Amino acid sequence: MRIVLVVLLSLVTIARADGGYLSESLGGGDFVGELGDHGAGAPRVQLGVGYVRGPWAVELSLAAFMPDFGYIDCYGDECVEASRPKAGLVQVGLDLRRAYRVVYSTWTRHIGLDLFVHGGPRWFVGQDGLSGYGGPGIGGAAGAELNVKVVGMFVELGLDLVMMRDRGDQMTGRIPSVAFGVRFGWL
Repeated sequence: MRIVLVVLLSLVTIARADGGYLSESLGGGDFVGELGDHGAGAPRVQLGVGYVRGPWAVELSLAAFMPDFGYIDCYGDECVEASRPKAGLVQVGLDLRRAYRVVYSTWTRHIGLDLFVHGGPRWFVGQDGLSGYGGPGIGGAAGAELNVKVVGMFVELGLDLVMMRDRGDQMTGRIPSVAFGVRFGWL
């Protein structure tokens, strides 16, 4: 156990401001506009990989809006509603991120509180009730992150704009969202 602790502490002390990271978040999004005609929204899980250099970062992410996440078995009349296919989405995004350090430790600038904004292009693919739909979008978010050298914990509010097609049928919508997450790496 002591060896593991020594290794972890040594990794923390060699952390630098530039490098790669992994991120994961859990939250939810609401489907608004024509997209809302197919469902009320869904829980959202996102995984990402990125590279940070100073206050700037680039991140490639994969997110899934999963309407049956945490599903509990139904009984009686509610089973009719539960049997209908729900609208699910998969989203791939490439974001440019900018962090602004607002509070930092006096003995190391790697520990502190950041405010951040990020945004970029998206590609959406419909699942379940939206099967066959797909198309481009754009999105972004703003939030706050507590960085402790190689670990960052964040909360963010986001908005994605989507335009999907299925054999000539076109649908647009907005997805306001909230997410709580963690980043691991050189932050």
